[in-house]
Amino acid sequence: MELIQGCFIIPEPESGDSIYYLIHSKADIIDTVFFEMSDIILSKIRIIAGIPSIIFKDQTIVHDTLTQGKIAICRHANGRDWWILTGRKNDNRYYTMLLSNTGISIDTLQMVGDKVFSGPGQAGFAKGGTIYYRYEGFTVGDSGAIIHIYDFDRCTGLLSNHRWWYQPNYSLTGAAASPNGKYLYTTDANNIRQWDLEAADIEASGVIVATYDNYIEPNWFPTYFGLMDLGCQDHTIYG
Repeated sequence: MELIQGCFIIPEPESGDSIYYLIHSKADIIDTVFFEMSDIILSKIRIIAGIPSIIFKDQTIVHDTLTQGKIAICRHANGRDWWILTGRKNDNRYYTMLLSNTGISIDTLQMVGDKVFSGPGQAGFAKGGTIYYRYEGFTVGDSGAIIHIYDFDRCTGLLSNHRWWYQPNYSLTGAAASPNGKYLYTTDANNIRQWDLEAADIEASGVIVATYDNYIEPNWFPTYFGLMDLGCQDHTIYG
């Protein structure tokens, strides 16, 4: 079973766009609704003249009880390598992995800030990778979620300065940063909120920028706000 933000394809540094890594996850179902991530798995693919071939597949990099999806990636400060980040479930420890031209390795297992309760949500980087955000719903049907913000050092791969606040009234919890990294957008069932990541008090900067228009897909469900992502070509946030 795959998870939200549970799979990425990253080019191998200095490979000339001919070798790629598939970083994906394994989910264990723990009841009829919820699941947890237990493994980060790596496959390596070579593409020659448009034809892919597998160098190796399904190599386990991390085996632990992890949060639901929310694998986040950003460039190393050297502009060549990649950082890959994921958190443990209901914990304040994070695995930081480094992907370089020699392969992938666990750089640190860092303990930082308060414990983070894991639920439906999204995570990612903003401001050129110097801010890491994580948006966690409690459980499906509950009436709240928590926004977590950290500073991230792109040289060392370390998180710091954990701050968080409560966000009421959510459905499928979504989060995405603006193309310039200045703003973080989060959803609840009925609203999209904008947070200024450059403000002295990020929580106090929150404003509602969109409200659900009550549209219901015929013979289906209300089209509430939910998960979001930033388009890599047109730099538009889609939800």
